[in-house]
Amino acid sequence: MFDIRNSVDYYGKMIEDYDDFAEQSRSTRHAINSATSLYHLHEWIWGDWLKDDEVTREKMGSVRRLGEFKVWLDQSEGWFPVVQGLTNGSKHFIPRGLRTRSTGTYAEPGYVEPGYQQMLLEIETEPGQWLEAIIVLEKVVMFWQSFFATYRLLRSYDSQGRVLRLCQTS
Repeated sequence: MFDIRNSVDYYGKMIEDYDDFAEQSRSTRHAINSATSLYHLHEWIWGDWLKDDEVTREKMGSVRRLGEFKVWLDQSEGWFPVVQGLTNGSKHFIPRGLRTRSTGTYAEPGYVEPGYQQMLLEIETEPGQWLEAIIVLEKVVMFWQSFFATYRLLRSYDSQGRVLRLCQTS
């Protein structure tokens, strides 16, 4: 797809989508784009290299097919099914039991100044329990960073600890 040719390239797209959301955490558009990239990364990983990498699949347990990889992800990162719900709910206009909301400010009137968060995007994680979407998506970003570091990539960092370059290992 254009200049995204493998899972490392798609990983970079996923990071950019998340960074956009982190910079504008009140944006539903950026939240949905970030969730969609976070979810679909597993298909790029599978198609790019994991389906043919028996050694890595053995390290992960009994992962032999894409569906088993998805089960492994659900078990390895508890927020992955929530990200799938956001992705599918936005794509098919079917929330599938996942509830989201945009709420007003958490600060009292008169205390909100430019730079304060005035609206939260939240996901109901359990009945009556709401969590900011940025927190859920960040957890899955961190999972993918760990996954690539463990199973596939060498990384180099800038002085602030941000990933500069991802290099696929053979």
